[in-house]
Amino acid sequence: MSGSNSHQEGLFSCLSPEAQVLKRHPAARPDRAMVDQALTALMGAATGLIKVWHRLVG
Repeated sequence: MSGSNSHQEGLFSCLSPEAQVLKRHPAARPDRAMVDQALTALMGAATGLIKVWHRLVG
């Protein structure tokens, strides 16, 4: 490639998502609790499916 691309430095970030959202942002904290609850439910369902899979396969 020839030339330089000055737009690439904005594509990557070393900050966590929590660090990028202001602590006083009104929607950030309730959303996090809702996502954590949904992920916990999905993990339980996935664990059950994995156990069934292991019984069927071997």
